[in-house]
Amino acid sequence: TNFFSPPLQKSAMGVARLLCAAQNEGVGDAKLLELAVAASNCMHSDASFRSGSELTIDDKLLHAACLSAGLDGHSLLALAQGEDAKTRLRSNTQDAVQRGAFGSPTAFVFAAE
Repeated sequence: TNFFSPPLQKSAMGVARLLCAAQNEGVGDAKLLELAVAASNCMHSDASFRSGSELTIDDKLLHAACLSAGLDGHSLLALAQGEDAKTRLRSNTQDAVQRGAFGSPTAFVFAAE
C-alpha cells in the first residue's frame, strides 16, 4: 500500500466479541489474557493471515487464536455471534469509559490489599 494513502481500517470487533464469549463461559483471567495474546500474535506475527500487507481478521484467525490458547474455537466462535457476547461487550465498554479509558488497548492495574 502507499504510505501516504489513507489507512485501511481493520475491525477487531470479532476478537472483542470472542473474548466476551470466553468471559461469559467462565474462562479465567489468565486464560483470557492468553487468548488476547494469541489473537494479537495471529494479527501481528502470523503471515498466513496476510495477503501482501493486507490483514484478514476472520473466523480462521479467531479459531487459530482459540487453538493456541487451548480453547474450543468452534463453540466460542458460535457464542461470539450471540446477543450475550454483544451485551457483555457493551457492558465492558461502558465500564472502561467510566474508568477513564481512552484509546485501545487500555490496561487497568488493581493493587491487592
